Amino acid sequence: LTDNAGEIFFDTILMNKIKDICSRLTVIVRGRPILSDATLEDARLAGVDKIADELLTNGKGAIGIMVEELPELSLKRLEEADIIIAKGMANYECLSEDELEFKPIAFLLTAKCEPVAKSIGVGVGDMVAMVVK
Repeated sequence: LTDNAGEIFFDTILMNKIKDICSRLTVIVRGRPILSDATLEDARLAGVDKIADELLTNGKGAIGIMVEELPELSLKRLEEADIIIAKGMANYECLSEDELEFKPIAFLLTAKCEPVAKSIGVGVGDMVAMVVK
C-alpha cells in the first residue's frame, strides 16, 4: 500500500528486493488524486507496473484504506496476502484497528501527531517500522 507520489520512485527499490525473494507482488495506490498520494499515473511513471504482478487501486481515492470502498479484487488481494506493507500514517490509522482481518501488516510511517505517536509508543516526528501480527 503506497503513500506519497514522490516516494513511489524510491519505493521501487524495495519492490525490486521483494520481487527477488517473493513469487508475487501486488501494489495498491489511490484511486484518484488526493493530497500528495500516489495514483495509477504516478505508479506507471515510476515503473511500478513493470515490477509488480498487479497494480490496483483503493477505489474512490480515500486517504488510507477504507475497506467498504475497496474494489473487490483489491480486497481479495489484501485478504490473501502473506504480508501487507502499508506506508504512511493514513494507512496505519485505517488498518491498525483490531477487528480488521488483514494480518500481518508491516507499517512504515512517520508519526506526525501526538495521538498516532502515543498509540505506537514513539515521539512525534519519529520514523516507525513495525509489524503487527
